[in-house]
Amino acid sequence: FDTWKGKRLDELDLMLIVKRPLPFDPNEGLKAFVFYRVDCEHCHVLFADHFAGTLPMQTMAVAIPDTSGEPLDMACVACKLGSLVEGPTYVLETPILVVAKDGVVQSVLVGKQNDDPTLVDAALGKSAK
Repeated sequence: FDTWKGKRLDELDLMLIVKRPLPFDPNEGLKAFVFYRVDCEHCHVLFADHFAGTLPMQTMAVAIPDTSGEPLDMACVACKLGSLVEGPTYVLETPILVVAKDGVVQSVLVGKQNDDPTLVDAALGKSAK
């Protein structure tokens, strides 16, 4: 994921397998994409802590459809919802937070990096709390 910074979203295999149509144009302005599993507590903490109120930018929560546990409540009611294509088993550490500006990746946080509020706030362009 470190190689994603500076690349266009449409160059990334993971972005290309998000079900279409997308709810907004990813090439205009600031956008956030959060790849998560519906049964991932760690993922839902990220939503509750950083996406439960007013969103810092248009945000799409992208479900990874290979979960087997009980779905958790979605804290981000303003997020646009989507998913990856069904079929493959995805071997990804979640959550994955991708922030892009005009279609170019600005930051990527994976897994436990999302536990650090300073890193998440920086990725989202917020001042430290």
